[in-house]
Amino acid sequence: MTVKMEKVQADMELRVLLDVSENLKLSNNTDGHVIVRQVSSSELHVNVNVLDKESGIKDIFVGAGSTRGGFQIHQLVPVPSSSNILLFTEALHGQEVYITAIVENHAGDRSHFHSRSVIMDHTPPIISNAMMTMTYKSSAEYALTQVNVTWEVKDTESSTVQCSCVIVDDANGTIIDGIISSPKRCYTPPLPLMHGTMISALVNCYNDANLGQIASVGPELVAYLPPDVKNAKIFFSTSVETSDGLPIVRPSSSLIFSWEGIDDSFGIKSYSYRILHGGQVAKDWEDTETRSYVSVEDVSLTDNGLYSVEVTANNYAGIYSKTINASVLVLGEAPSLTDQLPQISRTDEIVDVSWVDVFSVRPELQPTYSVTIGSEEGLADIVRRMNIKEQRHVFHNMYSGNDAFVIITCTYNTGTTSVFRAKVSIS
Repeated sequence: MTVKMEKVQADMELRVLLDVSENLKLSNNTDGHVIVRQVSSSELHVNVNVLDKESGIKDIFVGAGSTRGGFQIHQLVPVPSSSNILLFTEALHGQEVYITAIVENHAGDRSHFHSRSVIMDHTPPIISNAMMTMTYKSSAEYALTQVNVTWEVKDTESSTVQCSCVIVDDANGTIIDGIISSPKRCYTPPLPLMHGTMISALVNCYNDANLGQIASVGPELVAYLPPDVKNAKIFFSTSVETSDGLPIVRPSSSLIFSWEGIDDSFGIKSYSYRILHGGQVAKDWEDTETRSYVSVEDVSLTDNGLYSVEVTANNYAGIYSKTINASVLVLGEAPSLTDQLPQISRTDEIVDVSWVDVFSVRPELQPTYSVTIGSEEGLADIVRRMNIKEQRHVFHNMYSGNDAFVIITCTYNTGTTSVFRAKVSIS
C-alpha cells in the first residue's frame, strides 16, 4: 500500500485506515466464539461471545446448517442480542448441526463465526430396574421406616444424565420431606410412618438435551407388623367332636380343614400349613397362596393317631404371623359287645328294659342307641324303633309273653356302630 503524505489530511486518512485494518484482524478469529447446546428435541440455545470495543456491535445474524458455514437447516435470521438465542430446528436424530453467526459492527465490517458441531438427540434417557425397598427399626416404644428407591439409567447419546426422585405418601398425596438423592438412588431418613401406609415414588432423569423420562415406582406398603392371629381358628370339615371338644375323623376320611380370623387389613399375600403326627412332620410346609381351605389326600391317617395342623400367614412385607394350630384324633373304633344280655322285667303292664352291660363304650364319643322289641323276630309290636341316649327304657305294654326279640344298635358320633340282636327272657 502506498500512502502519499500531503499535509495533515493525509495523516488523518492513514490513521483511519489503520484502525479499520486492526478491527478486521480481531474479528477474523472466528472459532470458539459461538457456544451452542441442545435444550429440547427441536431447540438449540446459542450464545455469540463477540465484542468490538472500537466500533460496537450493530447487527447479529444466526443460522444453522448440516455443514460448516451452511444454512440448510435454518436460514440466517437477525437476533436481538448475542446471548440466550433460541433457535428452532427440525434436524433429524443423530444429525450434525453447525451454527454460523455473522456479526456486523457500526463501521460496516462483517465477520463470520462458527460453532463446533452439535449432534442432535431426540431420545430421552432410559430408566430401568426402578424399585422400592423398606427397612424397619422397631421397639416396644416406636417403629421407624426408611424408604429406599434405586434405579438404573442409560443414555448412549448424551454425556451427562441427571436424576432426581420424590417419594409420596399416597394417602394424602404429600411429598415426604428430607429425601436424600444420589445419581441412582434416593432415600428417606428413618421416619415414623404408620403400618399400612402406601408409598409411591417418581424418578425423573434428563440428559444434556433436556430430554427426560419419568418412572413410577410402587405403590408399596409400609408393613412392619405381622398378621394378627388372636381371633384365628382352624376347623376340621369332616370331623365330629368328642364331649371334651377334641375333633375326630375316621381313618378312611380325607383330612379337610379350613381357617379364619387371621387379620391383616393391608393384605395377606399367602398362607402356609404343615401336618404333624406324634411330634414328627407328616407333611412339610406347603403354600396355599390365598386359599384358606385345604383337602389333604397324600397323608395316610393312622387309626388312633393324634394329628396336629399348623397354619401361618405371610403379608406383603414378607412378615409371617405367629403359628396357629389345632389337633384332630383319627379314630375308627366302634362300640364293642360284652356278651351280656339286656335285662327285661315286667310289673303288671309296666315293662323296664336295661342294656347297661350290653356294650363297652367310650362316653366321650357320645354313643346313641336305636331300640326295637318284638314278640317275634322281624316284628316291632312291643317297641317300635326308638332312638335314645340313655341305656334304659320304661314303657307301658300289655304283652304277656315270656320272652321278646330285641335289636339294639349302638352308634358313636363318628358313625361307627355295633348291633346286639337276640331273644331275651322277660322276668
